Amino acid sequence: MNGSFDVVVVGAGIAGLSAAVSALEAGASVAVLERAAKEERGGNTRYTESFWRMRDHDTVAHDFDERLAGNAGGHFDPEFVKDAGRPYEDWPRPLRAFGFTDPELIRVWADDAGPALRWLEGFGVRWDFLPTYFPYQSTTRIAPVGGGLALVEALAAEAERLSASIYYETAARGLVRSDEGEIVGVEAVQRGRLCHFVGRVVLASGGFEGNPEMLARYIGPKAQWTRPVARGGYYNRGEGVAMGLAAGAAPAGEFGAFHAQPVDPRSGAIEPVVLHYGYGVLVNREGARFTDEAARPVDAGYERVARAVLEQPEGLAWAVFDAGLDDAPHWRVTVRSDREPLEAPTVGALAAAVGLDPAALAATLAAYNA
Repeated sequence: MNGSFDVVVVGAGIAGLSAAVSALEAGASVAVLERAAKEERGGNTRYTESFWRMRDHDTVAHDFDERLAGNAGGHFDPEFVKDAGRPYEDWPRPLRAFGFTDPELIRVWADDAGPALRWLEGFGVRWDFLPTYFPYQSTTRIAPVGGGLALVEALAAEAERLSASIYYETAARGLVRSDEGEIVGVEAVQRGRLCHFVGRVVLASGGFEGNPEMLARYIGPKAQWTRPVARGGYYNRGEGVAMGLAAGAAPAGEFGAFHAQPVDPRSGAIEPVVLHYGYGVLVNREGARFTDEAARPVDAGYERVARAVLEQPEGLAWAVFDAGLDDAPHWRVTVRSDREPLEAPTVGALAAAVGLDPAALAATLAAYNA
């Protein structure tokens, strides 16, 4: 199969569908390539609740810029990055390719978040300050009613109405170049058949959560203890990242890190988070406590805790509580697992039930309560 379009979009999540609809609104002919079948289209967007850090429908939360910039990581040379305060067109070339959070990008993101939300409203998406799985919050969040699935369905319907050609079960494999080296399209595989789509290319196919080779390459051996939080992540195989790098795009961001959430490994539910650990004690397979469970509000610190868990033997931890947990307000909303917690009348019996050393667990809890 071969096809020629003005724009070829790889991926049908929120980024890809937004790009496709925007191009269609401008009068372009558009092809969308989606690895999943139609009933599972949308990647991670389909499964997320899609909370946006907004104080209202038009304005980002007060801490949006600060939190995003602070999440950049690393210890950068201040003499090098000070040029980031200059107009972008005056930046030195090495700075343009530097892997840090671009302050200009943050500004654009903050300024355009409200208009993007209003644009999505035009397709029938409703927004509200919905309940979250956090027992308390350090910032404000708004979400589409119906979660990310509502975004996918609304944008896909609009793309179809505007006559986009959406190719399901079609995985992009590489960029097509002209004899002069210009990128002119995408090579893909559809149900085992090689095909080519000619047009200007938008890569919007997510990360590499579903690719164990790339996970091991960038995250390291401990990546074997991770898994996608939701089913959509399994479709993210990293081809878009690989194609961009092979084309000469500048790498940016933290290739050795990822968005992390603590989940119940026993559960197959969508996003089976466990976020009430601040009311108890986190211990690893050796029965040892390894982090301050409540150093920050849960919504601001759960990634830090998840990363600490990953550093433990086999990437596992247990949250241990006493009967006083039931006195904590709203703790049940923080657990999305469909598996029941293990209970026991004594610390020793609990340790035996979960496979921990009873003496080690008892010593850890005694030290915590001292």
